[in-house]
Amino acid sequence: SYIMWKIPSEKVFLDTRMFVWEQKGGTDELDSASETFIQIANGRENYQKVFNHFCIDTVIWGNKTINGTWFDYNASLSFITELKNDGWNLVFENKNSEIYRRTLPDVCSNYKK
Repeated sequence: SYIMWKIPSEKVFLDTRMFVWEQKGGTDELDSASETFIQIANGRENYQKVFNHFCIDTVIWGNKTINGTWFDYNASLSFITELKNDGWNLVFENKNSEIYRRTLPDVCSNYKK
């Protein structure tokens, strides 16, 4: 949440522990950002469609201690493995979290930061 507040131009995929809200999403909106996050984190939704649509180039991911309490940790590892296999680069890590970045795909060529 801090990054979204301080650097609103960055499109970051992170668990903000937001309330679960739902709405009828428009073309450029999700019906529930929280539910979409959980589905991606648990391996039930392909992250690429969502990330490419919103031109997300950064993922901040907690380790087992942090993420293991919120969703299936094995699925979480699978998600991170998928990111790495898709060319995402680990740019930071410490005992609590990792940050991955990617070059935006061509579908984001008109995206402005």
